[in-house]
Amino acid sequence: MSPAKLQLLQEYFKSVEHTFHETLKGQRRPNFVTPLVIGSFCLFVSSILSLLPSALAESIPGLVKSKVLIIRGFSVPLTSLWFWWPVCAAATLGLLIITIKWDDTRDKANKKKWLSEPQMRFACCYSIIDEISKYRTNGIQRHADEAFKNWTRLRTRLPQMLRPFSTMYPSPSETRRFGSRHDDAWTKEPKFIFYPEIELLRAQFPWFRLDPRTDAVIEAFYTIPAKIQDRLREKKDLDLLSACLTELSAYLYSRIPDVPSRHGNESLAEYGDQCLQSLVERIRDLPPYISETKPTTNHVQFWKNAVWTLSKMTAPFAHSNIFLCFLAWWALTLLLTLGALKTVLHFLPGLTIDSVIVSLIVGGPLACAVSAVAISRARRRDESASKEPG
Repeated sequence: MSPAKLQLLQEYFKSVEHTFHETLKGQRRPNFVTPLVIGSFCLFVSSILSLLPSALAESIPGLVKSKVLIIRGFSVPLTSLWFWWPVCAAATLGLLIITIKWDDTRDKANKKKWLSEPQMRFACCYSIIDEISKYRTNGIQRHADEAFKNWTRLRTRLPQMLRPFSTMYPSPSETRRFGSRHDDAWTKEPKFIFYPEIELLRAQFPWFRLDPRTDAVIEAFYTIPAKIQDRLREKKDLDLLSACLTELSAYLYSRIPDVPSRHGNESLAEYGDQCLQSLVERIRDLPPYISETKPTTNHVQFWKNAVWTLSKMTAPFAHSNIFLCFLAWWALTLLLTLGALKTVLHFLPGLTIDSVIVSLIVGGPLACAVSAVAISRARRRDESASKEPG
């Protein structure tokens, strides 16, 4: 790569470096407004299902020692469900609207202060090169650790660019079915490949082929982690790593929308295409690297299998089909509600089942299921919104 192009990348990174670190800090900082939105939504649903009004109608008269409240000559029946239902519905709806607008305002303010997702991909990649250069200059371990940390950040962001229409990736066992050629792709845990559809078509239909250039690009992205990750962790072949990551950062730079360009949009696209081709050649020529790792014990393998089984069991609760997701949460919350009620009745046999308990049995699982589905949909929309073009 020419010195002029290297200088262009360096200047752009220096211009966004401070904002890059601010974005990382802001994304790690917990958002306290989101729990308020979730709580407001749960209160609103409980008000619509008469759970909150019934509880207030039962408890408020005992607290104020009166069944009627006199306000300027008007009698307010504190035991009336028809009084508490509109009051609770209006109050919780207003609270929900306020918290949603508050959360939306914070998100818009953060987007103005933070880097976009394409800019973050470039910054994560080039920051690795920057930290490697600092480590080679002063030998301070902190720079090597920060380089590897930025690599893990880049590794989680690249699939969002390469698979913009999907957030689901194959499990380790599904990856192994595609053969040993991709078994070590995107290691370590979790293992996955970018395009399982292509691999399945290749396995099922011998006639399925990609053109050589596309196949080489896909193969390069499959093998990037297997050739870079352990080298970076163990600080080996840093010159080769910097060369590969420089080409990758240049390609990511060309994918930033509206990036300031000295050559025009067309030449920037050609520049990115050339850098991608150079990246493919460098990754292809980079020999595999196998680090000295301790053999996996049966105890560790047991926990890995347990985690994999648990992930399969919890898959319906995050299913892309909203109806299946709702059924999974409704069945779980209904089972927990009935189990808790049976336990209470066992220790308190004199407890009578009144309208409040019936409302809890019927409305509780529905409210929880609706809340869980709403939260999962909101997270999915946030992930989709973060995947900006480029």
